[in-house]
Amino acid sequence: MKRTLAALAATPARRTALALSALVLLVLIPFAGNYGAWDPWETHYGEVARQILQRNDFISTWWPGSPVDHPPRGEFWSKPVLTFWLQALSLKLFGLEWAHARADELTTSWRAEWALRMPSILLAMAAIAAVFTTVRRIAGRRAAAIAGVILVSSPEWLLIARQAMTDMAFVAPMTIALCLAAQALLIEDTTPLLRRTWRRWSWPHAPAFYGFVALFVVTTLPQLVVDSVQIRLRLDGAHFLLPGVVAMLPYIACFLVAIWWAARARTRHELYLLSAWVLCALASLAKGPAGLALPAITLVVYLVCAGRWRDILRLELLRGALVFVACGVPWWQSMIIRHHKPFWNELIGDNYVNRAAGRHGDRGTFEYYIQWIAYGLFPWSGIATVGALAAYLRPKTPRQALARFALVWAFVDLFTITLVNTKFHHYSLPALPALAILAALFLDDVLTSPKRWHALALGFIALPITFACARDLAAYPPRFLWMFDYDYVLVPGTGRPWPATAIYGDRYEYGGLLWALGLVATATVAIFTVMVARRRAVPLVDDDGSAAPSRNRLLALGAAVFVALVVAVAAGPHTDGAAPSPAPWLWLIPAAFMLGALAILAASTRAGAVWLIAAAALVYGAFTIDRYIPDLGPHWSQKHVIAAYYKNRSSADEPLIVWNLYWRGENFYTRNEVYSQSDPAEKWAWTDTSTLAPQAWFHKHKGTRVFFLVERNKLDSLRGSLPAAARDLKVVDDSNNKLILVETRI
Repeated sequence: MKRTLAALAATPARRTALALSALVLLVLIPFAGNYGAWDPWETHYGEVARQILQRNDFISTWWPGSPVDHPPRGEFWSKPVLTFWLQALSLKLFGLEWAHARADELTTSWRAEWALRMPSILLAMAAIAAVFTTVRRIAGRRAAAIAGVILVSSPEWLLIARQAMTDMAFVAPMTIALCLAAQALLIEDTTPLLRRTWRRWSWPHAPAFYGFVALFVVTTLPQLVVDSVQIRLRLDGAHFLLPGVVAMLPYIACFLVAIWWAARARTRHELYLLSAWVLCALASLAKGPAGLALPAITLVVYLVCAGRWRDILRLELLRGALVFVACGVPWWQSMIIRHHKPFWNELIGDNYVNRAAGRHGDRGTFEYYIQWIAYGLFPWSGIATVGALAAYLRPKTPRQALARFALVWAFVDLFTITLVNTKFHHYSLPALPALAILAALFLDDVLTSPKRWHALALGFIALPITFACARDLAAYPPRFLWMFDYDYVLVPGTGRPWPATAIYGDRYEYGGLLWALGLVATATVAIFTVMVARRRAVPLVDDDGSAAPSRNRLLALGAAVFVALVVAVAAGPHTDGAAPSPAPWLWLIPAAFMLGALAILAASTRAGAVWLIAAAALVYGAFTIDRYIPDLGPHWSQKHVIAAYYKNRSSADEPLIVWNLYWRGENFYTRNEVYSQSDPAEKWAWTDTSTLAPQAWFHKHKGTRVFFLVERNKLDSLRGSLPAAARDLKVVDDSNNKLILVETRI
């Protein structure tokens, strides 16, 4: 143990990285799976992943039973496949969807929620690690630690990292790719790599090469094997099918040539860029061509603005294209072979072209995202604004180059999503890592040598923005949900009905506590501003590791992570019907451990009063994801209601009729039992009662005990449609403020 700790804490950089890693774990993991999947986002994507396992089909994506399609169809073509692959594998690892799975398997424990969200959490961690490593190598470990803390304490990053959505699978690979590209372009390294030789073969003997090969093989080879086995190629006009390996031969060739060519690399920069190409391919498999387009535009614009346009040719265009094709194209080719033009027309034509033209979503111009990025970065939003303005005020150093790179990165994303007429608040997520870097570089400059203009910028720009964000978020708490949900589109300006105080009391009235936490965060920015004005923000010791944590502190850090995880899992309510929300005070436990980890990180880096802001940000973030979200979970998820159905039914002969409902949780949590009947007249999901002739169904199933899942405001409509003898409805579960579960005997 002592040797292991000594190795982990051998250098100041390792100690800082270890402390930051513990902090990230403490922030993102506790309570992550202890609340129901948020429908319709999480349950929709979760069902697509579950269908992959149920059908053993890792190529086509399915979501059968959509009641709004006429005729009903089973394909799901609005998103590419990466998110669903990751969620499907995670479901398997958590012991779900194996052979003979029970119908109620997803409601009897919290494994499903942990499984769905874990890929997103791990990707968010990987992106933070990439930001930390890049900033440390270019600007120092104090700036790197600050950048990591800013990202892991920003509400939008936290909320989307905790949601089983496609966005983190899209943003995290892009973030890592841009970080690798920044290291390749901004760090001078002409040292040739050592090489190893075996017979006639030679290759670079360097972690960068082995890392690239591992990443490329793990992300590409399984695709090629699955596509070769699971697809069949029909020649035009022929009556026989060719095995899928025939269609995969060009990609297999690209794969082999790319590895051979990568082995000829002479510098780490070449290998960093090749790894970036793999990551862009993964981002494209998560959300389409933007996964390559956004990083490519960022790099080209930066190089042109920096007067380095000739370096565009240094981006490994030929080798990178081979890598991208081998990793990113086979699935698209397989889908076109199977589903032909309709697949392409829907995913690209409808979900790209028509969405850009304004198919649905919100509307707005450039200031639309400025406002929501400010909310998403709170309480760092004002400091990030100053950091963006200061990007051109530094001397010509690698730090300045990194600042300008981050500024271009943020601008390209904001400009691109502004051009798209369809707007969702979470489209701004790719800009958050860049803004965290800008804020961290500015704060590190202030700590190194505070100047009068620093204090003026903080006082007249950062402080008012911080206060305004604190006020707005406290004035209307549903804004947090809008950072990942789209209630504001369904019901513009207000979102879904909030749990009413007349029914639930003051439990969900968070405004007062949010206002207090927001004022504390604003006060820490004000304190920092005063200290800068008085030139007292300089750290007490140099950033040389002299205040590094001891082995005992590292052991305490590990124990804190372990205890917080145990408390989080143990505190999750068991799902046996209408389970209660976690106790309101439980969020203070992970928050306390977070502050302990932050204290150790502060001892490692000596970032002065910045850690006061970080402490306030972490407490604010802990409240958001460890109380606010789990507290509201029973109202924005169907888990508890459907769990009550399975607990109360005697057998599968007592159906759950989903009455005029289309919220998608009824698909996932019943393992699609509500749509699985082969006879359309027997399906349990009724969204158009006039065509399904409910009276005939009632007559056929006379005497059957039936459960109904219905929106509260449609309960009277349901009662009026039932036979007179069945109108005395018994409430089984009314824990959800939107839905209610009732039973009767037909």
